[in-house]
Amino acid sequence: MDKQIVDSTWSEFKSVCDDKSLFMQYNTIGNDYNLWAQDGIVLYTSAIRKTIPANTDQEDFEDNYKDDCNQVLTPKTNDGKSYVRAESRPLNMTTCFTCRGDSSTVIGGGTKLMWDATNGGDTFVSNGDGTKTLKIDFGFNDEVCIKEGAIYFFDTEWYGELEMWTYIPASIHPSGNDTYIDKFVISHFFKGDCPMGDELNTECASAEIPSYIRHQLWITLQSTDTTSRGFVSLEVYREGTV
Repeated sequence: MDKQIVDSTWSEFKSVCDDKSLFMQYNTIGNDYNLWAQDGIVLYTSAIRKTIPANTDQEDFEDNYKDDCNQVLTPKTNDGKSYVRAESRPLNMTTCFTCRGDSSTVIGGGTKLMWDATNGGDTFVSNGDGTKTLKIDFGFNDEVCIKEGAIYFFDTEWYGELEMWTYIPASIHPSGNDTYIDKFVISHFFKGDCPMGDELNTECASAEIPSYIRHQLWITLQSTDTTSRGFVSLEVYREGTV
């Protein structure tokens, strides 16, 4: 079948790339950005004139799309051979296992993903219903894809409960409030001891999560539980560890 070329405006072109998750490519010839993206036998094309000051289409492309263009469409080994990837990890990232979030400047320099309900340990807040909760807030200083994790726990009364939330902080949300947008783990119960780890396994991964997004682990225990301790390990994909 012959290749079909669909020429379009910038607005139409970026919409079809976004809708179909196509890899946008470009080169610069003279005063134009020449853009294209392929979907099977269909080649979508567009062009943006470069002006001073920048026009609206040019600003949109340069600010929101240009840095992500020209990705490799067919992965190759170091000796130039093509290969098929069965993994979910993006080409520009590596796999990172961590039991901590980041600080503002150091990968793994942030909050530890662990709890301690023993005397002198963490301060849990009573829920007034016979349970108490500890909220562990953490984030990453670059974009990450969260793949899976494992929960390690010790001496937990019947029963403990773990949840993992994702939220937009009040400092940047228009409402001025922390706004929860996703729940990665919903009411995962645990009891007793699991020193080898209870793995929450998946063959896929989340989409890239911007660095301004924050996360929280909610550890809920029985109010009488003063022996439970544990921690969480996350497997993430990120550029910062390449």
